[in-house]
Amino acid sequence: MENLERTQLLQRLNDAQNYFDKKQDLYDALVINNQSIESFEMSLKKPTDSSAIVVTIVLSFVFMLFLSFIANIVGVLYGSGTSFLSDVAIILPLVIVFVVIKAVNDGDKTKKAGYREKINLCKNQNEETMVELSDYYNAYLDKILPIEYSVPSMIEILKEYVKTYRADSVKEAINLYFDEEHKSRMEDKQKQILRATQSVAGGAKATAGFAGAMTAVSIIRLFSGR
Repeated sequence: MENLERTQLLQRLNDAQNYFDKKQDLYDALVINNQSIESFEMSLKKPTDSSAIVVTIVLSFVFMLFLSFIANIVGVLYGSGTSFLSDVAIILPLVIVFVVIKAVNDGDKTKKAGYREKINLCKNQNEETMVELSDYYNAYLDKILPIEYSVPSMIEILKEYVKTYRADSVKEAINLYFDEEHKSRMEDKQKQILRATQSVAGGAKATAGFAGAMTAVSIIRLFSGR
């Protein structure tokens, strides 16, 4: 690629960056909304917090034993009222457990419904933002980049590839970007595996077998993308 052609390509990329930079707030809004959607979707996948139910069951069981104990004492002292207290000792704790379970489930449903509503709101906002960005993109005559790569920070990276002679065209620069992104992700996985291996090596010998098995599972999960 001749220097003149490289200079012209850089100028076109620079013009595009300056043009789309005026809509940086819209690109930022897309990023924030996408992060919010991911966060809400993760919250939807979380299981219901059953700690309150477990505590209630335990306390209800203790309460049942206490009432049964009282019923026995009443039966011994007065010879009556045992049947009523025995029924209460069984029914009342069950009612309490049922009420708590229903309250927890209803609260979880309400919370998840709120997450779904927020997800839909973020998606609607993204659609409106993309319509505005599409109109702005279509108004730019020099379609040197697809709209997906019109983010100003992305254009800055592509310019750097061209400046340093690592790419001679926009297509080459985009492909190089994704190659380096892939390498970066693989390096991150390798670092995680190395840390896991070092952690196992520094562990107690008594748990070496178990730790080794868990490391193997971690490695499989890392490379399967889970």
